[in-house]
Amino acid sequence: MSTGEESGFLGTAGNGGEQPGDLETEASRFRSAASRAVRNSKAVAQRWGRQTRDVAANATDRIKDDPLRSAAITFVIGLALGALVGRWSGRQRQCD
Repeated sequence: MSTGEESGFLGTAGNGGEQPGDLETEASRFRSAASRAVRNSKAVAQRWGRQTRDVAANATDRIKDDPLRSAAITFVIGLALGALVGRWSGRQRQCD
């Protein structure tokens, strides 16, 4: 093998046969895609934050408007969850 062939082989073996310009282009493309993904994620998180605040404010207003109904609904939900957990734990004991 001649010296020219060795240098050509070594030059392509180090970077998978791609030219340095190709790698820079791929890196630039990856950076821009990652940047877009971060911007989109931030926008989605901000939108969810606004929606969550709106829902919380609406729930607070409803509770203030009708506290007895809110307490009754909370009691029923707690009772139902307690019954489900009790039933689930009873089945777990029977299986063991």
